[in-house]
Amino acid sequence: MTRTADVTLFMRAGPEISVAATKSFITQLAVLMQIINCLSGGKEGEVLLQAHKAIEEVLLMDLTECVTFCENAQSIFYVGRGPFYAVSLEGALKMKEISYIHAEGYAAGEIKHGPFALLSKDTPIIALCMPGETYDVMVSNIKEMKARGAPVIVVGCKEDTELGDIADYFIPLPQTDLFIQVLTTIVVLQLIAYHTAEKLGRDIDKPRNLAKSVTVE
Repeated sequence: MTRTADVTLFMRAGPEISVAATKSFITQLAVLMQIINCLSGGKEGEVLLQAHKAIEEVLLMDLTECVTFCENAQSIFYVGRGPFYAVSLEGALKMKEISYIHAEGYAAGEIKHGPFALLSKDTPIIALCMPGETYDVMVSNIKEMKARGAPVIVVGCKEDTELGDIADYFIPLPQTDLFIQVLTTIVVLQLIAYHTAEKLGRDIDKPRNLAKSVTVE
């Protein structure tokens, strides 16, 4: 690909041993954010310089109680809006890849069109609810899902006083710029998948049926 492309931008993430792409996913986003920063004349430069501190804070979180909601689940639904819909897809992918629990990511506004029928005490919801223009409607979605009997794990900002009362388990993150919120929520979801797989005794680095490179067309 590098020989074919006119311009190549290497991620320089180093070798990734695990089949489940974690640091490569984060690094791709970091590179994309730096491109956006350059195109905006450096407006996000100071924000991006602080990203590693926020991620380090997340890496120290104790998610043991969160894992208890996930380890015996039949299915786990991840929901978000805007950029956090994409983050929910990444979280669900990692969960299914390394824990072997069925997991799906949905745009929060679409989950009532079908997946609502699957909600029960055995199908936890992991909802991403960060400050922004979709916050109020996201809170409404969470309340609807909780009313269907599903345990709800909510990832939000630590300064939020409402989500802790709604959620069965609340994961507080630093209230920062959108770029950093995206990065930290991704890391949290990757950690939840990791610790759930660990609790279930899975081979996290080499999940079954998966290969690191594509060997067929």
